[in-house]
Amino acid sequence: MERNSILFGIVVCLCSLLLCQFQPVQADDDEIAARAVFVKIVNAAKDGKAAEFKSYLLKDDLKEMEQQGMVEMMMMMMAGEKPEEFSANLKGDQIEFKKETKSKDNLTESTTIHMVKDGGQWKFGKKKAAE
Repeated sequence: MERNSILFGIVVCLCSLLLCQFQPVQADDDEIAARAVFVKIVNAAKDGKAAEFKSYLLKDDLKEMEQQGMVEMMMMMMAGEKPEEFSANLKGDQIEFKKETKSKDNLTESTTIHMVKDGGQWKFGKKKAAE
């Protein structure tokens, strides 16, 4: 009897582990999707594809960047980034990618990239205030 109880317990644990493994996790999916857009925008910047680069920016932020003549400068900055070096912090429909590096003088430099889900698509733009 005790042997059957132990065996039953092991089977239940294994089934639970298998079922948990196959449940989709929205946060992981969102982070993966956002990071994929991050990679695409870096590649567009590296390849000098301004139209593609602009398609990954929030409309209002793109308009502001164009008015200030900052699109090319932003492309040059993004072309040098390596998305795999950034950690992600997902909060609802916003994600923040952050990278910290130490300089020779032992100073910490931080780079932060914000993305917002807009119409179901991840876009680069300014961090939005909590609603």
